[in-house]
Amino acid sequence: MKSWAILAAGLAVSAPAWSQSPASDWSRSGDARALLAGWREDRPAAAQARRTPAAAKRWAAPKHAPACVLATVADMMGITLRPDIPAPAVRLESDTPLERFQDAVEPQWGLRPGMFLNAYVPSSNEVFLTADASYYGKLKRFLDDSLAHEYVHFFQVQYKKVRLEDFSDAEEGEAVQYQTEFRDRYMTPGVVPPRCR
Repeated sequence: MKSWAILAAGLAVSAPAWSQSPASDWSRSGDARALLAGWREDRPAAAQARRTPAAAKRWAAPKHAPACVLATVADMMGITLRPDIPAPAVRLESDTPLERFQDAVEPQWGLRPGMFLNAYVPSSNEVFLTADASYYGKLKRFLDDSLAHEYVHFFQVQYKKVRLEDFSDAEEGEAVQYQTEFRDRYMTPGVVPPRCR
């Protein structure tokens, strides 16, 4: 399978320069090659940034427990959770080494990203989420709706049996749709999903 298709299938980018849409999923723009080229061009700047002391990164925190987000997304998709299909482990950038993320996604994407990104990795049944508070603040998004997006990919693979290599714009569009719906319905202050009460 082409690495472009794999990359587009499971990747919600964390770099603000790449993600201008409210959904922040760059694969919707349809040109993974151009975006990957942009990432390659940004590497010298990233190397310079590593040499310059940076302020401590502020981490975003989830509002809802992962189990509650999983159950809510299942309800939204009309899926009944099955005890024989384990929920994916959630790995936040704030407590997961970059190398751990790179090792997990490299076989799937055919490349080793230089930064933490949002992804569902079926082979290890893990969700990886960037936790940079400035990223979520700038895009008016939340860890929770990013988690909802990746849970949609989990349901597509584990429940609907869509092979990752067969992912298309339809699967990504569905993930963006439920992510947006989750954000609009459940990320308003004072609103709690029924599965979280």
